Amino acid sequence: MRIARRTLISGLGVAALGLGVGCKKKPGSGTGSGDSSEIVVGHYGSMTGSKAYFGQDTDRGIRLAIDEANAKGGALGKKIRVVTLDTRGDSAEAANAVSRLIDVEKVS
Repeated sequence: MRIARRTLISGLGVAALGLGVGCKKKPGSGTGSGDSSEIVVGHYGSMTGSKAYFGQDTDRGIRLAIDEANAKGGALGKKIRVVTLDTRGDSAEAANAVSRLIDVEKVS
């Protein structure tokens, strides 16, 4: 249970950080696929591989926090959406995931 609580807290922290970054953006900059009715937050983690339990638990925590925020109206009147990329526990894949989140997915 200790790992689950720590993972949930980590996930909520990441989600809060993502929301804080997303809220400070100017309208129309970095909001995903051009849809100004939502804020897109990026997450990368080990979704497969030997450390998959941590990445999957973190992803569940982030999605739980986002679902709760969306149920209360989202942020700044916009719904929040998360894009999760798998790093497979590899640092090179993590670098690729960050680049893809920024360049391709255009996350906040």
